[in-house]
Amino acid sequence: MAGDLQFTWELYSTGWATCRSADSFSECKDAVSYCTDALADLLRQATRRGAPAR
Repeated sequence: MAGDLQFTWELYSTGWATCRSADSFSECKDAVSYCTDALADLLRQATRRGAPAR
């Protein structure tokens, strides 16, 4: 069973944020914007296994 799932969203500029998701095995950080397909970005990030953090 995977560890605790963590999800953070930190605003850093107008229309931009850093999205971080992690569990006990891996972590992924991505820059996200209202100009992107945020749901698809989240799903891609959630399904990455073993990808290094940016």
